[in-house]
Amino acid sequence: MKVVLVGNRHGNAVINWPGVLAVSGILTAISLAVASVFMLATGWFSPPALILVAALCVGTVVGSSIQRSLQLPIDQLTPLK
Repeated sequence: MKVVLVGNRHGNAVINWPGVLAVSGILTAISLAVASVFMLATGWFSPPALILVAALCVGTVVGSSIQRSLQLPIDQLTPLK
């Protein structure tokens, strides 16, 4: 499955917000699950730490993906409607 984060619309690079939200939701769920299992296994649980881990994960992965996609030539981006 390929989710488009940045596409080509009318010759301009644009951010595909539905794709960004979908990827962010999936990454948030995965990072919360992994961090929860780790915290429960070590006997230390902190909700603020879970939120921080999820925010850092989503921000890093989605932000770097968008930045890298915006540096591509326009003709290599997926056309959007």
